[in-house]
Amino acid sequence: MYIVKFITDNLTDPFFYVAIFVMFFFAYALISIHLGDMKKNKVRKYGDEAIGEVLDIKSRSGGNSGFVNVELKVLYVDKNNNKHVSKGVTVIDMTKIQNFQPGNKVNIKYIIDNPDKIIINIPSPLVRRSS
Repeated sequence: MYIVKFITDNLTDPFFYVAIFVMFFFAYALISIHLGDMKKNKVRKYGDEAIGEVLDIKSRSGGNSGFVNVELKVLYVDKNNNKHVSKGVTVIDMTKIQNFQPGNKVNIKYIIDNPDKIIINIPSPLVRRSS
């Protein structure tokens, strides 16, 4: 009952609408991120591995960082010998960018039922490795 009274008392306040908008925006952002992670985890867990040939590489951002977000266009052959061209996003170390130039090979994972959904199966340079 208190919530209904609070809402009816504040319907004329413009800051009330701003607060509602901000709450919905953050909820949408969190749900979108969670759903994206679930899709990637599905590919990681149930996907088949393949070797793909890099056809194109596009930088998506990075700024002054030593790492860069890239979109790789990859040609690969699935286990049924069908060729597929798909795009995958990953983070790479700038010192290893020569390994991702067109013509080079990369490990990927794909879903058998939807072979256009791939992930580039390389270790993240953002995760520290213990020696």
